[in-house]
Amino acid sequence: MSSKGLAYKIVSKATWDAQVEAHGCFLGTPLDLSDGFIHLSAPGQVKETAQKWFKGQRNLIMIAVDLYRVSGDVKWEPSRNNQLFPHIYGAITRESAKWIRELSLAADGETFHYPSEFEVELSRAS
Repeated sequence: MSSKGLAYKIVSKATWDAQVEAHGCFLGTPLDLSDGFIHLSAPGQVKETAQKWFKGQRNLIMIAVDLYRVSGDVKWEPSRNNQLFPHIYGAITRESAKWIRELSLAADGETFHYPSEFEVELSRAS
C-alpha cells in the first residue's frame, strides 16, 4: 500500500468508543464535525500532530486508516505549513481501520510511545 493509502487518526479512546457504539463507525471529534471532515495525518506528519494537539494527554489511541476502505471521499488538502493532509469527508468504518493501538505517554509526560506497527510503516514511508 502506498503512503497515500494509509493515514493515521489520534483520538481519545472514549471518543472513539462512543462514536462506534452510537453509529457503528467514527464520524469525528467535535473539531472534525465542525470542520466538515475527519482530520488525519500521513506517516511523516503524525509525530508533529501528536505534539501540537495531544501533548501530555492520556487515554489516546492511534488508528491506522486504510484510505481505500473508508466510507466517503478522501481529499489531500493543504493545512499546517501548507503540507497536504488527508481529510475524510465521511466516516472511518471498522473495516477501514487496519489497526487500533494505544498511544501512551512516555515517562517525561509530554512525548509518546508510538506503536511498533507505526514505526515500521514510518520507516517504509521515508
